Amino acid sequence: MNVYTLIFLTIGIMFIATKKGFNPWLWLLAGTPLGLVVIAFLPSANPKKSDAATCEARRKKGNVAGVILSALSLTFGIYLFVLLRS
Repeated sequence: MNVYTLIFLTIGIMFIATKKGFNPWLWLLAGTPLGLVVIAFLPSANPKKSDAATCEARRKKGNVAGVILSALSLTFGIYLFVLLRS
């Protein structure tokens, strides 16, 4: 996977996160195919489609998923960088 593909995935995931009512900055480093699949299947947290309590719960759950995927991507990237430098 080249750099341009990762940039495209990251921008797409951040756009989808914004449209679904999640914090796009928490999804910043989740720009992987797995991140795209996860965000595609998360239910929307927009208040137009559900009540406020449901939206807030979905927003929290989606943002936590974004942080976890971003942390995993960052950890894996650092691991590969160290592995390739050795």
